[in-house]
Amino acid sequence: MMRILLTGFEPFGGERENPSQACVQTLAARGSGDYELDALILPVQRGAAPERLIERIDSMLPGVVLMLGEAGGRHAITPERVALNVDDFNMPDHSGEQPRDEPIARGGPAAYLSTLPVRSMVDALQSAGIPAGISNSAGTYLCNHVFYRVMHHLDLTRAPGKPRPRAGFVHLPYLSTQALDPRLQRPSLPLHTQVLAIEIVLGVLGRESVDNRPR
Repeated sequence: MMRILLTGFEPFGGERENPSQACVQTLAARGSGDYELDALILPVQRGAAPERLIERIDSMLPGVVLMLGEAGGRHAITPERVALNVDDFNMPDHSGEQPRDEPIARGGPAAYLSTLPVRSMVDALQSAGIPAGISNSAGTYLCNHVFYRVMHHLDLTRAPGKPRPRAGFVHLPYLSTQALDPRLQRPSLPLHTQVLAIEIVLGVLGRESVDNRPR
């Protein structure tokens, strides 16, 4: 049975909810007979978030690491294609850090590509009538930071002849409950649709081979 580590973030930016947290908690409570799911909610902290996630990866040894995060303003489910080696926070994290124009890993690659089948994920979501599209920018805030740190760790710890986890990031729009004020004009999707979207993504991951790469 495939072992999946599914992560989300706590609310940030003055929000009371985070769709990634809500999806992770819903799916963890629901369970599945198709895969073994481990759930982790990360703090909005530049230091603690990747450290906790990498520690869980090393102890759990999952086959897939699927990271989720909120992208307010987007109208669709957006699998990320690339993680960039740059921190340029537009607001402080919850520990008060706000790096500007800083590399995440000095001397590290400029970018890492997701090792999840992002095109297949988007195709499956669109076939189910869920708005989706590939994103080529995960931003320069904590989502990108954690995405890059995980990919860098997996690259550095790769062992010959040993499969490494597939890993990638999916951004989610606001929940409908975050867009109740019509004056804000926030694009959103209801929680049940976002949960269904992640279930579809997990189904795609279960069907794809370990060596599949984004197209």
